[in-house]
Amino acid sequence: MKNSLLLLSGYAGKSATTLLILWGFARLSGAEGAGEFAYAMAVTFPVFILAELGLRNVLQTLRGGPPFRAYLALRIAAVALAVAGIGLAALWIDSFPPAAVLVPLLGLRAADSLLDICHGCLQAAGRIGAVARWMWTNTLLTVVAVAVPLAFELPAEAAIWGSFVASVVVLVPVTTWCLRTIDPAPWRANRADARRILGAGTSLGVSQGLASAMTYLPTIYLAASASAAVVGVFAVTQYVVTFANLFLSSIQQTQLRTLRAGLESGGVARLRALSQGVGLRQVGVGLGVALLALLAFPPVLPLVFGEEFTLTRWEFLPIALAVVALSVDYATTAPQLVLNRYRSRVGVAVVGLAAALVLAALTYGDATLLSAGYVVLAGVAARAVAGAVLLRRAL
Repeated sequence: MKNSLLLLSGYAGKSATTLLILWGFARLSGAEGAGEFAYAMAVTFPVFILAELGLRNVLQTLRGGPPFRAYLALRIAAVALAVAGIGLAALWIDSFPPAAVLVPLLGLRAADSLLDICHGCLQAAGRIGAVARWMWTNTLLTVVAVAVPLAFELPAEAAIWGSFVASVVVLVPVTTWCLRTIDPAPWRANRADARRILGAGTSLGVSQGLASAMTYLPTIYLAASASAAVVGVFAVTQYVVTFANLFLSSIQQTQLRTLRAGLESGGVARLRALSQGVGLRQVGVGLGVALLALLAFPPVLPLVFGEEFTLTRWEFLPIALAVVALSVDYATTAPQLVLNRYRSRVGVAVVGLAAALVLAALTYGDATLLSAGYVVLAGVAARAVAGAVLLRRAL
Protein backbone atom coordinates (compact mmCIF):
# COMPACT_ATOMS: atom_id res chain seq x y z
CA MET A 1 0.00 0.00 0.00
CA LYS A 2 2.83 2.36 0.91
CA ASN A 3 4.59 1.80 -2.41
CA SER A 4 1.34 2.30 -4.32
CA LEU A 5 0.79 5.64 -2.62
CA LEU A 6 4.39 6.61 -3.34
CA LEU A 7 3.89 5.79 -7.01
CA LEU A 8 0.62 7.69 -7.15
CA SER A 9 2.29 10.73 -5.61
CA GLY A 10 5.15 10.46 -8.09
CA TYR A 11 2.76 10.34 -11.05
CA ALA A 12 0.77 13.24 -9.63
CA GLY A 13 3.90 15.35 -9.30
CA LYS A 14 5.16 14.46 -12.75
CA SER A 15 1.71 15.06 -14.25
CA ALA A 16 1.70 18.56 -12.82
CA THR A 17 4.95 19.56 -14.55
CA THR A 18 3.32 20.15 -17.96
CA LEU A 19 0.69 22.33 -16.31
CA LEU A 20 3.50 24.14 -14.51
CA ILE A 21 5.20 24.92 -17.83
CA LEU A 22 1.84 26.03 -19.24
CA TRP A 23 1.44 28.33 -16.23
CA GLY A 24 4.92 29.72 -16.85
CA PHE A 25 3.97 30.53 -20.45
CA ALA A 26 0.76 32.19 -19.26
CA ARG A 27 2.60 34.37 -16.75
CA LEU A 28 5.42 35.31 -19.13
CA SER A 29 3.56 35.50 -22.47
CA GLY A 30 -0.14 35.68 -21.55
CA ALA A 31 -2.92 33.50 -22.91
CA GLU A 32 -1.51 33.79 -26.44
CA GLY A 33 1.83 32.31 -25.36
CA ALA A 34 0.05 29.52 -23.50
CA GLY A 35 -1.93 28.86 -26.69
CA GLU A 36 1.26 28.47 -28.73
CA PHE A 37 2.64 25.96 -26.24
CA ALA A 38 -0.67 24.07 -26.19
CA TYR A 39 -0.77 23.93 -29.99
CA ALA A 40 2.81 22.60 -30.05
CA MET A 41 1.79 19.83 -27.64
CA ALA A 42 -1.28 19.04 -29.75
CA VAL A 43 0.72 18.42 -32.93
CA THR A 44 3.63 16.53 -31.32
CA PHE A 45 2.40 14.47 -28.37
CA PRO A 46 0.11 12.09 -30.35
CA VAL A 47 3.04 11.25 -32.64
CA PHE A 48 5.24 10.31 -29.69
CA ILE A 49 2.50 8.30 -28.02
CA LEU A 50 1.93 6.37 -31.24
CA ALA A 51 5.68 5.76 -31.58
CA GLU A 52 5.96 4.53 -27.99
CA LEU A 53 3.74 1.54 -28.88
CA GLY A 54 2.53 1.23 -25.30
CA LEU A 55 5.75 -0.65 -24.51
CA ARG A 56 5.65 0.23 -20.83
CA ASN A 57 2.38 -1.66 -20.41
CA VAL A 58 3.60 -4.48 -22.65
CA LEU A 59 6.77 -4.80 -20.55
CA GLN A 60 4.66 -5.28 -17.43
CA THR A 61 1.93 -7.52 -18.83
CA LEU A 62 3.42 -9.66 -21.63
CA ARG A 63 3.92 -13.10 -20.12
CA GLY A 64 7.43 -14.50 -20.63
CA GLY A 65 8.49 -11.48 -22.64
CA PRO A 66 11.96 -10.48 -23.94
CA PRO A 67 14.50 -8.65 -21.71
CA PHE A 68 14.37 -4.93 -20.95
CA ARG A 69 17.23 -4.18 -23.34
CA ALA A 70 15.01 -5.22 -26.25
CA TYR A 71 12.31 -2.78 -25.17
CA LEU A 72 14.84 0.01 -24.68
CA ALA A 73 16.34 -0.50 -28.15
CA LEU A 74 12.92 -0.35 -29.78
CA ARG A 75 11.97 2.74 -27.78
CA ILE A 76 15.16 4.57 -28.81
CA ALA A 77 14.48 3.77 -32.47
CA ALA A 78 10.85 4.87 -32.18
CA VAL A 79 11.76 8.16 -30.50
CA ALA A 80 14.32 8.91 -33.22
CA LEU A 81 11.68 8.29 -35.90
CA ALA A 82 9.16 10.52 -34.10
CA VAL A 83 11.63 13.41 -33.81
CA ALA A 84 12.67 13.06 -37.45
CA GLY A 85 9.07 12.87 -38.67
CA ILE A 86 7.94 15.92 -36.74
CA GLY A 87 11.04 17.83 -37.80
CA LEU A 88 10.38 17.12 -41.48
CA ALA A 89 6.73 18.10 -41.10
CA ALA A 90 7.78 21.40 -39.52
CA LEU A 91 9.93 22.19 -42.55
CA TRP A 92 7.03 21.65 -44.97
CA ILE A 93 3.99 22.94 -43.06
CA ASP A 94 3.83 26.70 -42.55
CA SER A 95 1.26 26.55 -39.74
CA PHE A 96 3.50 24.47 -37.48
CA PRO A 97 4.45 25.92 -34.06
CA PRO A 98 7.50 28.21 -33.98
CA ALA A 99 10.91 26.54 -33.72
CA ALA A 100 11.63 28.36 -30.44
CA VAL A 101 8.86 26.28 -28.83
CA LEU A 102 9.02 23.14 -30.97
CA VAL A 103 12.74 22.30 -30.63
CA PRO A 104 12.97 22.20 -26.82
CA LEU A 105 9.58 20.46 -26.65
CA LEU A 106 10.86 17.69 -28.93
CA GLY A 107 13.91 17.25 -26.71
CA LEU A 108 11.77 17.16 -23.57
CA ARG A 109 9.30 14.67 -25.03
CA ALA A 110 12.10 12.40 -26.27
CA ALA A 111 13.78 12.33 -22.85
CA ASP A 112 10.47 11.67 -21.09
CA SER A 113 9.69 8.85 -23.52
CA LEU A 114 12.96 7.10 -22.67
CA LEU A 115 12.34 7.68 -18.97
CA ASP A 116 8.92 6.10 -19.37
CA ILE A 117 10.29 2.73 -20.51
CA CYS A 118 12.96 2.79 -17.79
CA HIS A 119 10.29 3.40 -15.16
CA GLY A 120 8.44 0.43 -16.64
CA CYS A 121 11.56 -1.67 -16.11
CA LEU A 122 11.74 -0.64 -12.45
CA GLN A 123 8.04 -1.34 -11.94
CA ALA A 124 8.25 -4.76 -13.55
CA ALA A 125 11.06 -5.55 -11.09
CA GLY A 126 8.95 -4.36 -8.14
CA ARG A 127 11.04 -1.21 -7.52
CA ILE A 128 7.98 0.98 -6.99
CA GLY A 129 9.61 3.23 -4.41
CA ALA A 130 12.51 3.94 -6.76
CA VAL A 131 10.12 4.99 -9.55
CA ALA A 132 8.36 7.42 -7.21
CA ARG A 133 11.63 8.91 -5.97
CA TRP A 134 12.96 9.50 -9.48
CA MET A 135 9.65 11.03 -10.55
CA TRP A 136 9.72 13.44 -7.65
CA THR A 137 13.33 14.33 -8.42
CA ASN A 138 12.29 15.19 -11.97
CA THR A 139 9.31 17.19 -10.70
CA LEU A 140 11.36 19.26 -8.25
CA LEU A 141 14.00 19.99 -10.88
CA THR A 142 11.24 21.12 -13.26
CA VAL A 143 9.87 23.48 -10.60
CA VAL A 144 13.30 25.11 -10.48
CA ALA A 145 13.42 25.15 -14.29
CA VAL A 146 10.18 27.15 -14.43
CA ALA A 147 10.99 29.38 -11.46
CA VAL A 148 14.26 30.66 -12.96
CA PRO A 149 12.69 32.22 -16.12
CA LEU A 150 9.97 33.78 -13.98
CA ALA A 151 12.47 35.23 -11.52
CA PHE A 152 14.77 36.65 -14.18
CA GLU A 153 12.06 37.48 -16.78
CA LEU A 154 13.58 35.20 -19.40
CA PRO A 155 11.69 34.07 -22.54
CA ALA A 156 8.98 31.54 -21.76
CA GLU A 157 10.74 28.93 -23.91
CA ALA A 158 13.48 28.77 -21.26
CA ALA A 159 11.04 26.83 -19.06
CA ILE A 160 10.88 24.03 -21.65
CA TRP A 161 14.66 23.93 -21.98
CA GLY A 162 14.97 23.73 -18.20
CA SER A 163 12.48 20.89 -18.00
CA PHE A 164 14.36 19.07 -20.77
CA VAL A 165 17.59 19.33 -18.78
CA ALA A 166 15.77 18.07 -15.66
CA SER A 167 14.57 14.97 -17.53
CA VAL A 168 18.04 14.24 -18.91
CA VAL A 169 19.59 14.60 -15.45
CA VAL A 170 17.20 11.89 -14.19
CA LEU A 171 17.34 9.75 -17.35
CA VAL A 172 21.08 9.04 -17.20
CA PRO A 173 21.24 7.42 -13.73
CA VAL A 174 17.90 5.60 -14.13
CA THR A 175 18.94 4.02 -17.44
CA THR A 176 22.33 3.08 -16.01
CA TRP A 177 20.70 1.50 -12.97
CA CYS A 178 18.31 -0.57 -15.11
CA LEU A 179 21.07 -1.81 -17.40
CA ARG A 180 23.59 -2.61 -14.66
CA THR A 181 21.33 -3.89 -11.90
CA ILE A 182 18.04 -5.19 -13.29
CA ASP A 183 19.04 -6.38 -16.76
CA PRO A 184 22.84 -6.78 -16.81
CA ALA A 185 22.91 -9.73 -19.23
CA PRO A 186 24.14 -8.92 -22.75
CA TRP A 187 21.50 -8.93 -25.48
CA ARG A 188 21.80 -9.03 -29.23
CA ALA A 189 19.13 -7.55 -31.43
CA ASN A 190 17.10 -10.31 -33.04
CA ARG A 191 13.93 -10.55 -35.07
CA ALA A 192 12.16 -12.94 -32.70
CA ASP A 193 12.21 -10.51 -29.76
CA ALA A 194 11.36 -7.55 -31.98
CA ARG A 195 8.43 -9.39 -33.60
CA ARG A 196 7.02 -10.47 -30.25
CA ILE A 197 7.22 -6.99 -28.71
CA LEU A 198 5.94 -5.24 -31.82
CA GLY A 199 3.16 -7.78 -32.20
CA ALA A 200 1.87 -6.89 -28.75
CA GLY A 201 2.79 -3.22 -28.82
CA THR A 202 1.60 -2.15 -32.27
CA SER A 203 -2.08 -2.52 -31.45
CA LEU A 204 -1.64 -0.86 -28.08
CA GLY A 205 0.43 1.94 -29.61
CA VAL A 206 -2.15 2.60 -32.32
CA SER A 207 -4.96 2.67 -29.75
CA GLN A 208 -3.06 5.03 -27.45
CA GLY A 209 -2.02 7.20 -30.39
CA LEU A 210 -5.63 7.47 -31.55
CA ALA A 211 -6.73 8.25 -27.99
CA SER A 212 -4.08 10.96 -27.77
CA ALA A 213 -5.16 12.39 -31.13
CA MET A 214 -8.70 12.52 -29.77
CA THR A 215 -7.43 14.32 -26.66
CA TYR A 216 -5.65 17.02 -28.65
CA LEU A 217 -8.22 17.25 -31.47
CA PRO A 218 -10.23 20.01 -29.70
CA THR A 219 -7.10 22.16 -29.41
CA ILE A 220 -6.44 21.89 -33.15
CA TYR A 221 -10.18 22.38 -33.78
CA LEU A 222 -10.10 25.67 -31.84
CA ALA A 223 -6.77 26.79 -33.29
CA ALA A 224 -8.24 26.63 -36.82
CA SER A 225 -10.86 29.30 -36.13
CA ALA A 226 -10.20 30.93 -32.74
CA SER A 227 -7.41 33.14 -31.46
CA ALA A 228 -4.30 31.78 -29.74
CA ALA A 229 -5.58 33.34 -26.51
CA VAL A 230 -8.79 31.25 -26.63
CA VAL A 231 -6.70 28.16 -27.36
CA GLY A 232 -4.58 28.99 -24.31
CA VAL A 233 -7.62 29.25 -22.05
CA PHE A 234 -9.00 25.96 -23.36
CA ALA A 235 -5.65 24.20 -22.98
CA VAL A 236 -5.51 25.08 -19.30
CA THR A 237 -9.14 24.02 -18.88
CA GLN A 238 -8.66 20.75 -20.73
CA TYR A 239 -5.61 19.98 -18.64
CA VAL A 240 -8.03 18.84 -15.95
CA VAL A 241 -8.79 15.90 -18.26
CA THR A 242 -5.10 15.43 -19.02
CA PHE A 243 -4.22 15.42 -15.34
CA ALA A 244 -7.06 12.99 -14.59
CA ASN A 245 -5.83 10.83 -17.46
CA LEU A 246 -2.32 10.66 -16.03
CA PHE A 247 -3.57 10.19 -12.47
CA LEU A 248 -5.93 7.36 -13.45
CA SER A 249 -3.12 5.84 -15.50
CA SER A 250 -0.96 5.84 -12.38
CA ILE A 251 -3.68 3.99 -10.47
CA GLN A 252 -3.81 1.49 -13.31
CA GLN A 253 -0.04 1.03 -13.18
CA THR A 254 -0.19 0.15 -9.47
CA GLN A 255 -2.90 -2.48 -10.11
CA LEU A 256 -1.53 -4.29 -13.17
CA ARG A 257 0.74 -6.59 -11.14
CA THR A 258 -2.15 -7.45 -8.79
CA LEU A 259 -4.54 -8.21 -11.64
CA ARG A 260 -1.95 -10.27 -13.47
CA ALA A 261 -1.21 -12.29 -10.31
CA GLY A 262 -4.94 -12.85 -9.83
CA LEU A 263 -5.31 -14.17 -13.38
CA GLU A 264 -2.37 -16.54 -12.92
CA SER A 265 -3.59 -17.85 -9.57
CA GLY A 266 -7.37 -17.98 -10.03
CA GLY A 267 -8.06 -17.63 -13.73
CA VAL A 268 -10.63 -15.38 -15.37
CA ALA A 269 -13.06 -15.68 -12.44
CA ARG A 270 -10.49 -14.22 -10.04
CA LEU A 271 -9.58 -11.50 -12.53
CA ARG A 272 -13.26 -10.58 -12.86
CA ALA A 273 -13.64 -10.19 -9.10
CA LEU A 274 -10.48 -8.11 -8.74
CA SER A 275 -11.39 -5.95 -11.75
CA GLN A 276 -14.72 -5.00 -10.24
CA GLY A 277 -13.07 -3.67 -7.09
CA VAL A 278 -10.36 -1.82 -9.02
CA GLY A 279 -12.93 -0.39 -11.42
CA LEU A 280 -15.19 0.91 -8.68
CA ARG A 281 -12.26 2.66 -7.01
CA GLN A 282 -11.24 4.28 -10.29
CA VAL A 283 -14.77 5.53 -10.97
CA GLY A 284 -14.95 6.84 -7.40
CA VAL A 285 -11.73 8.78 -7.96
CA GLY A 286 -13.13 10.14 -11.23
CA LEU A 287 -16.33 11.34 -9.58
CA GLY A 288 -14.40 13.00 -6.77
CA VAL A 289 -11.99 14.77 -9.11
CA ALA A 290 -14.84 15.93 -11.38
CA LEU A 291 -16.91 17.35 -8.53
CA LEU A 292 -13.95 19.10 -6.93
CA ALA A 293 -12.86 20.57 -10.27
CA LEU A 294 -16.38 21.79 -11.11
CA LEU A 295 -16.63 23.62 -7.79
CA ALA A 296 -13.11 25.02 -7.54
CA PHE A 297 -11.58 25.33 -11.01
CA PRO A 298 -13.60 28.20 -12.60
CA PRO A 299 -13.12 30.69 -9.72
CA VAL A 300 -9.49 29.72 -9.06
CA LEU A 301 -8.31 29.72 -12.69
CA PRO A 302 -8.14 33.54 -13.21
CA LEU A 303 -6.50 33.98 -9.80
CA VAL A 304 -3.65 31.65 -10.74
CA PHE A 305 -3.26 32.27 -14.48
CA GLY A 306 -4.56 35.83 -14.85
CA GLU A 307 -7.77 37.62 -15.80
CA GLU A 308 -7.56 36.41 -19.42
CA PHE A 309 -8.30 32.90 -18.14
CA THR A 310 -11.95 33.35 -17.16
CA LEU A 311 -14.72 30.81 -17.77
CA THR A 312 -18.06 29.88 -16.26
CA ARG A 313 -19.03 26.59 -14.61
CA TRP A 314 -21.37 26.00 -17.55
CA GLU A 315 -18.40 26.19 -19.94
CA PHE A 316 -16.44 23.85 -17.68
CA LEU A 317 -19.25 21.27 -17.22
CA PRO A 318 -18.39 19.04 -20.24
CA ILE A 319 -14.80 18.82 -19.02
CA ALA A 320 -15.95 17.64 -15.58
CA LEU A 321 -18.25 15.06 -17.18
CA ALA A 322 -15.38 13.89 -19.39
CA VAL A 323 -13.33 13.12 -16.26
CA VAL A 324 -16.09 10.79 -15.03
CA ALA A 325 -16.29 9.06 -18.42
CA LEU A 326 -12.50 8.74 -18.44
CA SER A 327 -12.55 6.87 -15.13
CA VAL A 328 -15.00 4.36 -16.64
CA ASP A 329 -12.70 3.96 -19.64
CA TYR A 330 -9.73 3.17 -17.40
CA ALA A 331 -11.80 0.73 -15.36
CA THR A 332 -12.32 -1.33 -18.53
CA THR A 333 -8.74 -1.05 -19.83
CA ALA A 334 -6.63 -2.81 -17.16
CA PRO A 335 -8.34 -6.24 -17.36
CA GLN A 336 -7.98 -6.26 -21.15
CA LEU A 337 -4.27 -5.48 -20.85
CA VAL A 338 -3.79 -8.34 -18.38
CA LEU A 339 -5.64 -10.66 -20.77
CA ASN A 340 -3.21 -9.43 -23.48
CA ARG A 341 -6.18 -8.29 -25.60
CA TYR A 342 -4.21 -5.37 -26.99
CA ARG A 343 -6.06 -5.27 -30.32
CA SER A 344 -9.39 -4.61 -28.64
CA ARG A 345 -8.09 -1.20 -27.55
CA VAL A 346 -7.70 -0.17 -31.20
CA GLY A 347 -11.42 -0.54 -31.80
CA VAL A 348 -12.19 1.41 -28.63
CA ALA A 349 -9.87 4.23 -29.71
CA VAL A 350 -11.36 4.35 -33.21
CA VAL A 351 -14.87 4.69 -31.77
CA GLY A 352 -13.76 7.53 -29.49
CA LEU A 353 -11.92 9.44 -32.21
CA ALA A 354 -14.83 9.00 -34.63
CA ALA A 355 -17.32 10.42 -32.12
CA ALA A 356 -15.07 13.42 -31.44
CA LEU A 357 -14.53 14.04 -35.17
CA VAL A 358 -18.26 13.92 -35.92
CA LEU A 359 -19.10 16.51 -33.26
CA ALA A 360 -16.13 18.67 -34.28
CA ALA A 361 -17.33 18.62 -37.89
CA LEU A 362 -20.89 19.53 -36.91
CA THR A 363 -19.76 22.53 -34.82
CA TYR A 364 -16.69 23.56 -36.81
CA GLY A 365 -18.15 26.83 -38.07
CA ASP A 366 -18.91 28.06 -34.56
CA ALA A 367 -16.07 26.74 -32.39
CA THR A 368 -16.18 27.99 -28.79
CA LEU A 369 -14.82 26.93 -25.41
CA LEU A 370 -18.12 25.16 -24.72
CA SER A 371 -18.28 23.29 -28.03
CA ALA A 372 -14.63 22.23 -27.68
CA GLY A 373 -15.45 20.83 -24.25
CA TYR A 374 -18.28 18.76 -25.70
CA VAL A 375 -15.94 17.43 -28.39
CA VAL A 376 -13.74 16.12 -25.56
CA LEU A 377 -16.74 14.63 -23.76
CA ALA A 378 -18.12 12.94 -26.90
CA GLY A 379 -14.84 11.16 -27.58
CA VAL A 380 -14.18 10.00 -24.03
CA ALA A 381 -17.77 8.87 -23.43
CA ALA A 382 -17.87 6.86 -26.66
CA ARG A 383 -14.58 5.21 -25.72
CA ALA A 384 -15.90 4.30 -22.26
CA VAL A 385 -19.06 2.70 -23.68
CA ALA A 386 -17.13 0.71 -26.30
CA GLY A 387 -14.61 -0.48 -23.70
CA ALA A 388 -17.36 -1.61 -21.33
CA VAL A 389 -19.05 -3.63 -24.08
CA LEU A 390 -15.81 -5.38 -25.06
CA LEU A 391 -14.85 -6.10 -21.45
CA ARG A 392 -18.22 -7.69 -20.75
CA ARG A 393 -17.66 -10.05 -23.66
CA ALA A 394 -14.11 -10.86 -22.51
CA LEU A 395 -15.04 -11.65 -18.90
